[in-house]
Amino acid sequence: MTDATLYTLVGLVSGGIATLAYGLGPRWERARDKKLLKAYPGIWRIASKPEEGGLAVEARADAITVGDYGWEAEPLVDDNLLYLQGLTPDWKVVWYAGFRKDQLEHITIKPASQYYRHPYWVNSPPSDCPYPVHQTHIGDLGYAVELEHNWVQGRTVNGIIPVRSRRRSPSG
Repeated sequence: MTDATLYTLVGLVSGGIATLAYGLGPRWERARDKKLLKAYPGIWRIASKPEEGGLAVEARADAITVGDYGWEAEPLVDDNLLYLQGLTPDWKVVWYAGFRKDQLEHITIKPASQYYRHPYWVNSPPSDCPYPVHQTHIGDLGYAVELEHNWVQGRTVNGIIPVRSRRRSPSG
């Protein structure tokens, strides 16, 4: 086999793998989105703020306000709290915090997952978030992302190991 033939073969195999991976990417993203939507289905209204010193990630210290809507999200820790994300009209996270159920009022089931940001949003962005927070001028933490170890919305939060990350321990 000549070098040119080998390079051509490697190029074709690499191109095929890349095409297959690109084609499966949106399918895998939709499957992940459905799983998260099923696991965290609710939209809630904040009746009272979380306790002082509780685990919260906010764009600004006073970001959470009573009356805001929160979209159910992955728990930061396994502490029996319901974790919510407050979203702006353009689907960016303003705060991420845990609440007791008595601090919340259930509003409805999510019409879609806040985690889904298909690349085609660039061409045809989705309509505004139907249940945003009241104060949208306070900054944001970017689009909702899945938890990975102690990385929450672009910030490292010490002392947490999200439930999902705990299940994938190095020991198996």
